[in-house]
Amino acid sequence: MPVRVPDHWLKKLVMKELYKREIDISRILVFCTAGVVTIMGELRNMHGHDLDLKVQLAEIENIVRQIHGVRDIINQVKVVEI
Repeated sequence: MPVRVPDHWLKKLVMKELYKREIDISRILVFCTAGVVTIMGELRNMHGHDLDLKVQLAEIENIVRQIHGVRDIINQVKVVEI
């Protein structure tokens, strides 16, 4: 039987991936329940950066899916282009 990764640890790993990027995540919330990661809120560019936020979000999802213990991702993020 595989060892289950605690949800609070999964949340830390997801947040670490978000903080690595030059995007405004101040309006993003992350919840983990039984290995299912829910990411919700608004994603924006940081002042002075012009990244493709949809590409950034897709990359984040791909990385999070590879984290040991993540069973699924529920993406409820709204991309806000300013």
